[in-house]
Amino acid sequence: MRIKTKPLLFLIVFLLGLKTYCQQNTYNTDCFVGSESNLYEHYKDSIKATTSAIEKDPSNAKLYGKRGFYRTAIGEDSASYDYFKALQLDPNYVNAYFSYGLFFSNNENYDSAKYYFQKGFELAPNDFEMCSEIAYMFYYLNDIDSAIIYTQKTIQINPNYAIAYNLLGMIEMDKGRYTKAINYFNQAIERNNNIAIYYYRRGYCYTSLKQTGPALKDLNLAIRKDASKSYFYYQRATIFELMNDYLNAIEDLNQTEALDKNYEDLYCKRGLLYLKIKQPEKACKDFGNAVINEPQRAVALLKKNCK
Repeated sequence: MRIKTKPLLFLIVFLLGLKTYCQQNTYNTDCFVGSESNLYEHYKDSIKATTSAIEKDPSNAKLYGKRGFYRTAIGEDSASYDYFKALQLDPNYVNAYFSYGLFFSNNENYDSAKYYFQKGFELAPNDFEMCSEIAYMFYYLNDIDSAIIYTQKTIQINPNYAIAYNLLGMIEMDKGRYTKAINYFNQAIERNNNIAIYYYRRGYCYTSLKQTGPALKDLNLAIRKDASKSYFYYQRATIFELMNDYLNAIEDLNQTEALDKNYEDLYCKRGLLYLKIKQPEKACKDFGNAVINEPQRAVALLKKNCK
């Protein structure tokens, strides 16, 4: 199961994630650390201030790079122009290659992102963050061999970079090699135990191996660290179902629905659980709701179980 999350910039377009991005990313010293509600206004003000500075010094590449960062932070596509201009003024501006790559990555233009990360890496061959981003771009482009090569390079440069081990775990998980994947997620967590998705992925692997004890522990930790992900609750519901704890499974699917009413398989899964606890009316209601996302399966369940 592939959940696409970019190692750095996947946080940036969501203002709630900017603080985390700023803590992880060594490239930008312009991050604002304040209350989340003030972030948007801070970056808008920063764009105005940087624009004024550019008017006074239009040949300053770093000013364009800064404004690009601010614009990216609030989801403005005009950031692309700023990074392009920064590199036009200074073709050796490593930070701009990195930020431009992140911009394209965030917009799922992985070929362009890879190009700029590689250009930056040519200028800074010991940059483990840049190298890791190249690996992720290859992964998203389904060039797994190249992703592994660049991940191994990343680890050679910095053996303690958790993001690199996470990618190796994702690759093994995609191949169904869950024991190997768990080993890599262990190494990622040993190096950074604050990232919820690492626990989710390891828990997913434990679930696939029917090891419900450690799976439940991991999903509890993932939800404790980040309660906003619908698929965390869905996965924990799957674990509860394997444990025959149908009431807790239904409760977690209720939370999944609260976060994402269109979550695939939600209603069929919950409807079947309602049948197990002998609540057919609720089950049939869920099967009816499932017709939109899973018409064939939902209709079959309705015909079989509902009058």
